[in-house]
Amino acid sequence: EGQGRVISNGTVGGGVVASEYRHPVLSRISECLENLRGVEDPKASRAVRWTPLAAGMAATLMALEGSGSLGERCRQARECLSEDLTGERRVGQTYTGLLKALERQAELIPRIWDGLRRQIRSKWESSQEDHGWMLLAADGSKEMLPRTEANEEQFGIGDNGESPQAFITVLIEVSTGAPWDVQIDRATWPFGVVKRVVQTVYAGPRKRQREVEPLRLRLIRVGTKDAPVYLLTNVLDPKLLSNRAAGEIYRKRWGVEVFYRTFKQTMGFAKLRSRSGVRATLELSWGLIAAAIAMLIGVEALGAKAAPAWRG
Repeated sequence: EGQGRVISNGTVGGGVVASEYRHPVLSRISECLENLRGVEDPKASRAVRWTPLAAGMAATLMALEGSGSLGERCRQARECLSEDLTGERRVGQTYTGLLKALERQAELIPRIWDGLRRQIRSKWESSQEDHGWMLLAADGSKEMLPRTEANEEQFGIGDNGESPQAFITVLIEVSTGAPWDVQIDRATWPFGVVKRVVQTVYAGPRKRQREVEPLRLRLIRVGTKDAPVYLLTNVLDPKLLSNRAAGEIYRKRWGVEVFYRTFKQTMGFAKLRSRSGVRATLELSWGLIAAAIAMLIGVEALGAKAAPAWRG
């Protein structure tokens, strides 16, 4: 606490005052949220203290804290961000104000992911491996929510029959271990195998088989005779992706399992704290953004040739 305060540097010249950070992690978080720099609150009718960048940095710090109530995490984040990032005004002072700002600014979240994907792609391009493919591992996991009427209305009761559950689907860029894209929804799974023809599998939504054209996928068998593993890919030409290469790629996708362990246990997202559906979605969204930022920082700290941050 107290190490991340923003300080003014008047040495830029020409009367310009720049904002600097005493703690390098805060500086890196700000760089990861570069798509928010200079962006105004899209729904505010007047100037606000919780600007999109300030609110985003506070939400990221809260997600990385991993313990304590949301209000306590907000207090610690405000102490780190004691001055607004433009150096012109202070950040907001209340947890309620921060939540309202994040709700107003939720439409900017896709913009944040666009910026993060550019940075992840840059890391991948600097060390291309994996047969020339950018590997995205997909998996889903359920998130427990407080049993409130608002959460039940937003997410419904989970398959445990007791409390609301959210279902998150995450694409992980394998070389960095960072989330590439996410989806938050009710705890349901809409796809099922429709039909298999020799080495081709057709899959589509269970309840809309006559309305939606199914996916055409190639079936690949790897592993041993006694312990076969069956894979599906939309790369239908074996010359572009051989069975052997597919097997090597598959073994690398297990990092997504480690990601969920990190997200739930290390970052404390095994059960959410928000008592409304809208704020639970925000809590999850910013937790996943914070995880992507942490992975990017970890990859930089370990070096380009080191193992992905999730393997540590």
